[in-house]
Amino acid sequence: GAELRDAGMERVISHEANYDDFLRKVVLVIEQDFRGMEVTFGEITARCKERGVRPRHPNAWGATCSSVLKRRPGLLTPTGKFVKSRNKKNHAHPYPVYRVAGVRRFD
Repeated sequence: GAELRDAGMERVISHEANYDDFLRKVVLVIEQDFRGMEVTFGEITARCKERGVRPRHPNAWGATCSSVLKRRPGLLTPTGKFVKSRNKKNHAHPYPVYRVAGVRRFD
């Protein structure tokens, strides 16, 4: 279960050139566009795409969500709420809702 998931995310990240730079850009979008708001990672992903922040492979988005939560503790706090995805490809998968904290820069 979790071990296979984590190994898969590490494989995706290892194939992503300049992953740390990409992650910094994602964090910047979160801080600039969603500070103090409730948001899903689906909404964060959509905004990143609008602003031209995209990984080389679309599977990197899941790993990116986990990376933001692990590397920036306190930036996104789970609210306990879930909303169904509006993306038809996700088959109404429930997304957790996060509250975005105030601005802190990526170290």
